Amino acid sequence: MKSLRFWLAVSFLPWLVLQWAAGNAEPAWAGFPLNVALAAGLVVAVAVGYNEWGERQWMRTLRGAKMACALLLATALWCIAGGLVPPGYEAAWATRLGLKAFTTSWPFLWLIVLLLAHLQLVVLHRLKKHGWRRSGAFLLVHGGTWLALAAGFVGSSDLQDLRAVVGRAEPTRMAYDRQGRLHPLPYSLRLRDFRVERAEADGSVVQFRAKLEVDEQPVDLAVNAPFSCSWNEDLYLLSYDTHSPSVQYCVVQVVREGDKPFLWLGIVCLMVGVVWQTVTSKRMADK
Repeated sequence: MKSLRFWLAVSFLPWLVLQWAAGNAEPAWAGFPLNVALAAGLVVAVAVGYNEWGERQWMRTLRGAKMACALLLATALWCIAGGLVPPGYEAAWATRLGLKAFTTSWPFLWLIVLLLAHLQLVVLHRLKKHGWRRSGAFLLVHGGTWLALAAGFVGSSDLQDLRAVVGRAEPTRMAYDRQGRLHPLPYSLRLRDFRVERAEADGSVVQFRAKLEVDEQPVDLAVNAPFSCSWNEDLYLLSYDTHSPSVQYCVVQVVREGDKPFLWLGIVCLMVGVVWQTVTSKRMADK
């Protein structure tokens, strides 16, 4: 349905204008409980729309496979465009279009909303036509994708990304956000030991590791090897003191993600659904 694709393309224009005029969205604007309310509103609106106009041609096109491909392609192209912008690139047009931080740009957020609406329509239509019993694998795949995408989308507004300077002398219980504001930590951090691994050929740094005390309990931390303090809080080793022979401090990234359980649940459902569909398809092919 060409007219629908045309109007979907036109729907991006207000978000491009908003992006150009106001800049990127600030996730903190939609913190809890506003983010949950907006997500619930989207779910209700899509459900009502399907009940009222589910058999209309434009609604069938919106939940069709071609629309899924178009949305995934548009999302991939926007991510590629944002990924090609190098760090430190100062061109005004890249900033105004939101490509320097494309995950919080208004056109990208609109794409995610359309993907969530599409997935919900697909699930609702499947349930209406085939019911629960004949749709287990299908619902796990599409429902898991929807849950993981929705959890990341809604939870991003409550994400906390902090930095803590951890020294040897005194334990710290404070971390800083990107605006330089202090946030208390529910535990103390102290540096006990630090090791830097270098390449034998040229002496370049290949890995660095820290041994910390988290509430006086020893914890090993390394690049790409975080430590989980709780179900929603992780510690990452970010950088260290390069100005003295003996490292006196390191910088620890504190990441708090309230949506992590729902994100992992969605991923697990997706994986189980894919395996289920693969096994079912193989059995039907063998018959």
